[in-house]
Amino acid sequence: MTDRRTKLAAIPIHERFLLDEETASIMCGVSRNLFRKWVGRGIISPIRLPGGEVRSLYRRSDVLAFVDSLPGDTIGDKDASAK
Repeated sequence: MTDRRTKLAAIPIHERFLLDEETASIMCGVSRNLFRKWVGRGIISPIRLPGGEVRSLYRRSDVLAFVDSLPGDTIGDKDASAK
């Protein structure tokens, strides 16, 4: 029987904490285009690397907190982008 640590070890380390744009948009229940609009409006932010370089990677914790902050009926709704 596999335990939680074994399952976690099977996930690449970067995928435990960071999400690419496609995965983050899926977790939010929206298209990549709407997700990019949210990023452009500063609603959710990509990570910044040392030296200030920005990557299209998002902290899993940030995405989950954002999803939790949305009312259940607005995920993927145009009104959610105004939040």
